[in-house]
Amino acid sequence: MKYLSFIALLLVSLSCTAHEAHTRHAASQLAVSVAIDETGKLWRASVHDGFVQVDSSVDLGKTFGKPVKVNQAAMKIGADGEARPKISVLGSNIYATWTQALKTPYAGYIWFARSIDGGRSFEKPYIVHTDRAEITHRFDALNVASDGKITVTWIDKRDLLAAKAASKKYDGAAIYYAVSTDAGKTFAPEQKLADSSCECCRIVTTNKPDGTTVALWRHVFESNERDHMIAEIPSKAPALGGKQEAAPRRATFGHWVIDGCPHHGAALA
Repeated sequence: MKYLSFIALLLVSLSCTAHEAHTRHAASQLAVSVAIDETGKLWRASVHDGFVQVDSSVDLGKTFGKPVKVNQAAMKIGADGEARPKISVLGSNIYATWTQALKTPYAGYIWFARSIDGGRSFEKPYIVHTDRAEITHRFDALNVASDGKITVTWIDKRDLLAAKAASKKYDGAAIYYAVSTDAGKTFAPEQKLADSSCECCRIVTTNKPDGTTVALWRHVFESNERDHMIAEIPSKAPALGGKQEAAPRRATFGHWVIDGCPHHGAALA
């Protein structure tokens, strides 16, 4: 009986710390992302010694060419679990995003870089969001539409902190996004897509036939149900002079009640 009581207490302890454990940056840097261009070449983004590196293969991954560094200054990069560098290819342009882990626990910045010479070199990377508070900007997702529009989405906790400062209730984090219409030279100021996302599950994006970007993420519904939400990203947000507003809708109905992050996002096509 004492042994069973100990096991029960241990499980409770693990449950209470599950979210915190999932959001720590692990030492392993095995997480990679891949993309295939229109010629069938396989591109890979990975992390090595504080650098995002990109290499390619013309034999479906049997061999890879010499990797090219994307960032020229080493930094602590999220490359574990649901956090990993992202890569997308359109024509001769190669795009990459990644999350820099900051000194404050669970805080990060989302970086972007591009190559316009077919991956031979990358231009100087930059942070896509204007908010520079040392808070959670993490779990980036990169989407490049066929018309060249680039959308980067991520999990952001600025609204959670604002709610706490005002002594208001706020569940989870939020989904923010930034859009580039000039092939990654610049991004418009970020906009909020939805409140109350789960804290550390990947966001997945794809495009409708007309090019509209669609995002799917794990959400915190009432009574702590952790199911998925889906939304089209407005082509022009109200804050930028547009009239279209995001209209998130519930996508799954598993009614999974858990006071913690499952740390497992969805897939979307």
